[in-house]
Amino acid sequence: MARRMRRGLGARIARDEAQELRTRLEHVERELLALQDSVYRDVRRQDGEIAELRQQLEPPNLVRALSDDARRRGL
Repeated sequence: MARRMRRGLGARIARDEAQELRTRLEHVERELLALQDSVYRDVRRQDGEIAELRQQLEPPNLVRALSDDARRRGL
């Protein structure tokens, strides 16, 4: 009888540990998804900034910006 009680207790402990691991894994998965979303948004923002800078550095836009700057400075 004592053996059966120990086996039952061991099984219950194993189930509790398994549930705890499942709970922890679910938390880690949620955090990972949040991190992926954050990285995706940041990459999209950076892509937009890079595209804008590339556009500003195109020769016609650069000439226009330099000309405007020279006029503002009175050169």
